[in-house]
Amino acid sequence: MKQHFNLVDEGWIPIAGGAPQSLRAVFGQDSPRELGGTTIQKLSILKVLLAIAQRAFTPLNDEEWSSLDASSLGEQCQQYLSTNYGCFWLYGEKPFLQVPQLLELVDAKGVRPSAVVIGRNYLPDLVSENDSVLTQLQQEYTLSDAEKAIYIISLMNYSPGGKRISKNLPPLTTDYVGKTNSAKSGPSIGNYVGYLNSCLWGNSILETVWMNLLTQKDFSALYPGFSLDTLTPPWEQMPDGEDNTVANRIKEGPMGTFCAMSRFVLLQDEGIIYAEGIQYPSFKQGWREPFIAYSQEGKVLWLDMSKKPWRDLTSLLALSFHSSGSAMYCPQITLALNRVGQAPVHRFGVFSGGMKVRSQAGDQSVKQTDDFLESIVYFDTNLMKESWFLSLEQEMKNLEEIASYTKKAVQRYWISMGEGPKDARPKSEKSSEYFWSLCEGEFNNLIVACEASDEVLTIRKVFVGFGLQSYDLYCPNESAKQMVQWANCRPNLWKQMEM
Repeated sequence: MKQHFNLVDEGWIPIAGGAPQSLRAVFGQDSPRELGGTTIQKLSILKVLLAIAQRAFTPLNDEEWSSLDASSLGEQCQQYLSTNYGCFWLYGEKPFLQVPQLLELVDAKGVRPSAVVIGRNYLPDLVSENDSVLTQLQQEYTLSDAEKAIYIISLMNYSPGGKRISKNLPPLTTDYVGKTNSAKSGPSIGNYVGYLNSCLWGNSILETVWMNLLTQKDFSALYPGFSLDTLTPPWEQMPDGEDNTVANRIKEGPMGTFCAMSRFVLLQDEGIIYAEGIQYPSFKQGWREPFIAYSQEGKVLWLDMSKKPWRDLTSLLALSFHSSGSAMYCPQITLALNRVGQAPVHRFGVFSGGMKVRSQAGDQSVKQTDDFLESIVYFDTNLMKESWFLSLEQEMKNLEEIASYTKKAVQRYWISMGEGPKDARPKSEKSSEYFWSLCEGEFNNLIVACEASDEVLTIRKVFVGFGLQSYDLYCPNESAKQMVQWANCRPNLWKQMEM
């Protein structure tokens, strides 16, 4: 296929509130403020940008990182893009993140793989053969080249596991026995409900990349046996099989966390040839990447549709403030935050998100209440003090207590009205969801208030009011019986005002 659509110059990166931009524009002096698209598209594109930046310049240690600002990093990346311009053609003899060798495979009947229609690109997956079309959004349509580029990038780390791959294809690596009829999930989503991915967020896309740039010292600590050779991205040297020197280097080194190659694909005029790529271990089997948060006990932060990611903020920040409470180690935050605190940055954010999935009959998919989930919480750098964090940590515990007391009170109310615990539970859970939705709108005010104890009392009163408001909404007091039980079960939340 003739070379065309180069990602360096063509506009394909979705921008919040703006037109799609090229790689050259994103690394330029006027880098757009924020990535657009779905949560997975944001994470996938950011990881590719990070891979480019790490290849262009990986600081030796924190001191060398401190000597580099976002603008200087952008210049290094621009030079890299110019030198490696030929690696970024979406079509041609060496198409970006694609495997032309797929055309050479034949199944047991001598049939070569056929392309399937992508259909839609907001999920990093193919449409199931028996998928029900319920809305116009689910209708299949022809993707633009920009959408195809985003789709391929999203597949590399976030493909749900399952049987939606080209059937009966042999592996590219001779005698490889790991291939099955059901492909393993991408490493950044995992084989359960989906990992929560977190990182720092800057005031421009380039600043976000700069903040999250890791050092050689960081990589050496995260990946035993690390060497500079492991920072060769797949588009420079593509794996031509599932289990060989190149594939294992990607699998075992940092580049696998940025561009995992968990799917081998090839764009065709009529669609895409789609096969399982490099298989990765699960978290329990030792997989680690800087965007995933985990504890010393082996627990990992999973996506939970009933719990917005901002509620895990203190766990993600704890190690940076030497707190041992519910600390979770997220390298992309813990390692980078210590540097950003010393840099001339006045404001930054913590981004957390992912895609909630569920497994059934060997397939992972987005069904029922599953969805994308994300939150960004911004901070002024001058707040980053241990006293501030301890105050925030205490206020989050208070919020959890208010939510718990309110939820239990709603449960008691409906049981006293004659309902069984099973019937009362959905109402209590709805009241808890409503409470947290109210709190989310005031969370930034809480962050600022934690700098001064008198302001904390003021904002705490607001949250107590949210708890009572949630109780009143889900526990009516119109009839005489309702009024009696409403008064008997109403929680006493004012004790939460005590310092």
